[in-house]
Amino acid sequence: MLPFHPRPMRVALQASFAATLLAAIDSTGVAEPPRDASTASLACAATTVIVRSAEAGDAEDLCRGAAAATVFFRALGRSTDTPLALDVVEQLPLDVDRRAVGCFSRRNLRAYVLTYAAFGSRQTWLGLPVSRELYTSVGAHEVAHALTACTAAAHPLSVQATEYIASVVMFGTMHTPSRDAVLALYPEADFASDWDITDVAYGLDPVRFGVGAYRHFLREPDPASFLRSVLDGGVLGERFHY
Repeated sequence: MLPFHPRPMRVALQASFAATLLAAIDSTGVAEPPRDASTASLACAATTVIVRSAEAGDAEDLCRGAAAATVFFRALGRSTDTPLALDVVEQLPLDVDRRAVGCFSRRNLRAYVLTYAAFGSRQTWLGLPVSRELYTSVGAHEVAHALTACTAAAHPLSVQATEYIASVVMFGTMHTPSRDAVLALYPEADFASDWDITDVAYGLDPVRFGVGAYRHFLREPDPASFLRSVLDGGVLGERFHY
């Protein structure tokens, strides 16, 4: 997830409520997680993403997610030649919530995702039993954050904007049975208008936020145009009055 510099209220919300599972980090003080000596690099085909992992199967799953996110962005007319790194680690950086399974640092354009073994130890994710298909979606989510950082407006986007984009990409590229199952768990999750899509809504329940964002996206008269507006900073910007 895209790092940001929250106001004190946002810090409290993140600490109290954001069992995010995909965490934002302020990368100015990232403590690099330890890497396995057997780590190898895999360049994901048709992307600028390089996955570094000790397990070939983990790298292949995450490359599938990276490719799906890349195709999604290219369909929006957004692409990048910027090299992006995704490290598969036993533990995320020290300043990331221990409940997270992945995160992204804008400073060095590097994403971190737990190994599948560590991911599997959580037993469930998004309310579903852990699976390789869901693990691929973790990769899509984090690479979506990376591509957002490379192709969005010149200034950092709001929390709600970056999480909206990553959620839409994740659910839009997710294995259909898994996506339908998550949506069924949150039948009431939705946003009546973009003014309801706030960092507070994200902090209170990140998964519900993601489901609502995806449903809102699907209802837009021109979903791709709306998403480009989000990337350009035209909508879902910082909100100082609610």
